[in-house]
Amino acid sequence: MHSFHFPRHRLPWLILALLLGITALAYWPGTRGTFLLDDYPNLVQNSAFKNLQPTWGSFLAASLSSDSGPTHRPIAMGSFALNALASGGGKNIQRDATGMKWTNVAIHLLNGLLVYVLLRLILGEYRRLRPETTESTCEWAALAVTAAWLLAPINLTAVLYVIQRMTSLAATFSLLGLIAYVAGRKRLRSDGKSVRGWLGLFATALIWTPLAIFTKEIGALTMLYALVIEWTLFGLRQADGRRAKGLIAYFVLFLVVPAIIGMFWLLPPVFHSVDWEIRDFSLGERLLTEGRVIWHYLWWTLVPNINALTLFHDAFPVSKGLLNPWTTLLSWIGIAGLLAAGFLAKRRYPLVALGLFWFLAGQVMTGSVFPLELVFEHREYLPSVGLYAALFGTAIILVQKYARRRLAMAAIAMVIGLYGVALGLRSINWSNPLRQLAIAAHNHPDSPRATYAYGRLLTILSGVDPKLVPAAFKALEAAQKVPGQGILPDSTLIILANQSERPVKAAWYLDISDQLQRRAANPGDENALYSLVHCALRDKKPCKLDPLQIQIIFASALSRNPGNEGIRATYGNYLLNVAGQPDKARQLFQLLVTQHPGNASYHFDLGVTEVICGDMAAAKRQLEIVKRLNRLGMSNKQVKSLSDLIERAKKDSGTDG
Repeated sequence: MHSFHFPRHRLPWLILALLLGITALAYWPGTRGTFLLDDYPNLVQNSAFKNLQPTWGSFLAASLSSDSGPTHRPIAMGSFALNALASGGGKNIQRDATGMKWTNVAIHLLNGLLVYVLLRLILGEYRRLRPETTESTCEWAALAVTAAWLLAPINLTAVLYVIQRMTSLAATFSLLGLIAYVAGRKRLRSDGKSVRGWLGLFATALIWTPLAIFTKEIGALTMLYALVIEWTLFGLRQADGRRAKGLIAYFVLFLVVPAIIGMFWLLPPVFHSVDWEIRDFSLGERLLTEGRVIWHYLWWTLVPNINALTLFHDAFPVSKGLLNPWTTLLSWIGIAGLLAAGFLAKRRYPLVALGLFWFLAGQVMTGSVFPLELVFEHREYLPSVGLYAALFGTAIILVQKYARRRLAMAAIAMVIGLYGVALGLRSINWSNPLRQLAIAAHNHPDSPRATYAYGRLLTILSGVDPKLVPAAFKALEAAQKVPGQGILPDSTLIILANQSERPVKAAWYLDISDQLQRRAANPGDENALYSLVHCALRDKKPCKLDPLQIQIIFASALSRNPGNEGIRATYGNYLLNVAGQPDKARQLFQLLVTQHPGNASYHFDLGVTEVICGDMAAAKRQLEIVKRLNRLGMSNKQVKSLSDLIERAKKDSGTDG
């Protein structure tokens, strides 16, 4: 009989396959969860997805339907459209959260494979710098880093939060670009004139980086990650030790020049952006605070605590000065220390240098001057690779020198195993949205979003189970008291009171109007007003809104936010369909189409209003404009609806137009 010998060179790939299976198993409970937060406006309530059909025009319309970022992220949106088409079209999208989550898990597993391939390439170059390191050690180091990254609890939001496929899919293209870069660079180190080597580098800059950017703008960091790899491992030098002038020109052309152009394009609007009005921090305060945020990211990545990890970090305290709180100054001194440690480690521990600079490079966009929210865990999806490389990769390499290396390897495996356990527990929490939000509200009672989201979900469920009504009132009233809370709890209490046939308190209306008069309206405020009006238009149990209070609310909102088109459009909808004042609604919609002539929805609203006002000629003019603006079939439904409305009006009046 012949004994079976498993090929040694295939063992790492077998272990990697096992890791991918364990990761899929850990994420499996969470795939049964629902859509959350930004999933709704971007996907579930997106008209381009609701009207999605298996046609090229409809697919393009959905792919271009996002308002997020300067690129509108068409590649990510196109992937969501493919998911929706696979489940039967836009009408079924609300039931397809599981399918979309499994797609996200598949992308994460693919990224795990790519991380392993990239690490094998990087560690192969590391061996050139540290020849005493064996190939077997590099294989184990690559597996350890990949395992830690795949099972990292902090990466869960980039996977199970559906819309954050934008982050994970952008990482896919970035990783492909970095693999192409390192593979090409290794060829160039052997032969500075290698055509295949330069093709790899140009593919990184001209193919993979643009694909990453048009998935999510964070993909622009691909070239910065490439520079980190180049500086720490290759040193911008040729095989003979001389400076590689071609590579310097490459980074000037594809990193420095685009960065300068980007700053001239993006920075002027940043300093004058109206987005700062809806934040509770200034540009300077954001920069100060991000120093502390970066240290929280580092801690959550390396020492995950599932009670601290959450979707809701909106209560993160803002730094008002270098000593307010005092940890602000300490955090920035610490970041300077990380940079210094990276420089000092470059010669003896190049993997530590690479990991630290990689992690800090990942903060350049989201931790800088842009008026983004302060903290989101998904931002660390790709930057966390650096920390795990610095910690686990270096640890594996170092323990190989010691006699008790098996014990040390077992300890490292146990730590990574604990990551997996924490990920599994967090995934289980995400499997039940009510439990997930109840835990979030309990663990983060100072978070406006966590407390409100729990009350909102109870409100929705109370429509099916009336026994939940008292709990919904209690949760929403608790959310009202959270500092920094907006008007969403008030508006939802009004809806809940109508839904459960309980009295509506005047204080809820008064709080809404008071807040809208005192500060700039944010997207949550716009959603709150939209929800109130939408509730009044429901076929079953429509909300009975106090007409005087609603007039006061919109007057307050528009006096403080005169240029807010969302509030103006919602008010026009209220006047037309609830208050029965089409003449006043027409004035609002006429102003909107004047200010935003390219918005087909506003022309549609004005057309409907003209029909109700009896001006068929004006309605037909608006219909023609909607047809003209109907790019890629995005307004097909509005064209048909307005056409049918005009035809019915003609028949009812007994005229031909």
